[in-house]
Amino acid sequence: MKALILLLPFFLMGCGYSALNSEFTGQVKYVEETNPLICDSFFQSGVSLGVMKNGTGSVSTHDVRIYIATPELAELFKRAASSTVPVKITYRQRRLTWCIPEMEATKIEIAE
Repeated sequence: MKALILLLPFFLMGCGYSALNSEFTGQVKYVEETNPLICDSFFQSGVSLGVMKNGTGSVSTHDVRIYIATPELAELFKRAASSTVPVKITYRQRRLTWCIPEMEATKIEIAE
């Protein structure tokens, strides 16, 4: 019982978001539906932070794995992956997650 009382504040600190309406620009590499054993299935995407234009440009070794909350947003990510255009992604970051990536996409648009 004492251990539960001691751990309760740590679980409460993990609730909510650590960042809201953050943005980054990159190229969508793939979109996949993930089916964990314990949790519900969900869509996630891999986004490269290096942007290539006409076969040349910045090459990055940093990729971001991002959770896609709705099927409609997943369709937009799939279109961006097939066209390979740079996109600006708006996201929020959760403090604590069990099955999904911490970063959750809220909007995607073509980068200018």
